[in-house]
Amino acid sequence: MYLSLKRVIYSLAIPVFYLMVNCFSAQAQHRSVGMNADGNVLGGSKSGGGGAYLPTEGWFLAVNGGYEAPLGEMRDIYKPAPTFGVTLMKKWNHLVISGTVDYRNNQPKQSSFPLDIDINGQTATGEVTYGNFSGIGIYAGVSYEALITPGASFYVGVNGGTIISKYDYAVSYEGIFAIADQAKVNITYIGPKLGLNFAINSRISLGAEARYSVSLSKADQDPSSDTVSKGFNSVAGNLVLRYGF
Repeated sequence: MYLSLKRVIYSLAIPVFYLMVNCFSAQAQHRSVGMNADGNVLGGSKSGGGGAYLPTEGWFLAVNGGYEAPLGEMRDIYKPAPTFGVTLMKKWNHLVISGTVDYRNNQPKQSSFPLDIDINGQTATGEVTYGNFSGIGIYAGVSYEALITPGASFYVGVNGGTIISKYDYAVSYEGIFAIADQAKVNITYIGPKLGLNFAINSRISLGAEARYSVSLSKADQDPSSDTVSKGFNSVAGNLVLRYGF
């Protein structure tokens, strides 16, 4: 898990650093002192220089792609996996309201897991085989976004919604299948987010975002008993391409 998170951080660090360097370089050039046709010294300005800047209001469509790692008991079963989605945003100065649909498809860490099975009051050792955990997330978000420069901003906020998920599993004992089924669970969750956003031009920006999701509902991950485990808690890092219209 630790190595997976390090890969997420490293994969985001390089493009974020590149964007910061280019953004601040563009802003410096944009505000450099020049001369007009009459030879008078002029200071640069956003309106006159044509440099990249972030709009303070309007509608935006964003696509995001990144990596998501399960936490809690799900971490013991499933690997981290790519995630991608589409978001519609409305911005009023510092306030941003959003709606998102995204997708993930996590593979099990190994082909099967050992499992104790109760057969006529006796405990026997069997195994459980899981299929991929796939889920479509549908959620709303609200965030506060503040400018660092006219071409760069940071934001903090929270998302809340549901993941429509499913996974297959089969339990066997001495080569005989005792249970084979498909679980379908709607997992309600909420979680904080934070990110950086950098203008490419007056309509397009690219940013990096970190999310932490906490499940408010339960998802059964133990087919051999009536107990339920925690739902799909996760941590994710994403790159977000935003277009204003």
